[in-house]
Amino acid sequence: MVMVSSEGGVEIEETARNYPEKIFSREVKPFQGLRAYQVRELAKKLAFKGKPMLQLASIISSLYQVFKSYDALIAEINPLPGICGRVCTHPCEEECQRQSVDEPVAIDLLKRFAAD
Repeated sequence: MVMVSSEGGVEIEETARNYPEKIFSREVKPFQGLRAYQVRELAKKLAFKGKPMLQLASIISSLYQVFKSYDALIAEINPLPGICGRVCTHPCEEECQRQSVDEPVAIDLLKRFAAD
């Protein structure tokens, strides 16, 4: 099973308890492996589109290959801190209350600054 969540950096159990709607998963059949369409579906569930969606799909696929090649029981990491600001679709800017006073917070730039 591959699980993803928009709530990175927290324990998945806590997210499952408080925000189950923010966890998405796909079953991986051992003899078929993780399929490209499954990876794209997961990336889309996280609101990624276009090139960023394909970049995230590549990361998920690569992480699965590492998991499989080491015959791991679990792989639990946040592989995205270095690219968060580069592929962030920043959907929260549309809802940002700051825009009623000035401009919405440029969250993608803040994520990029923090990652760098």
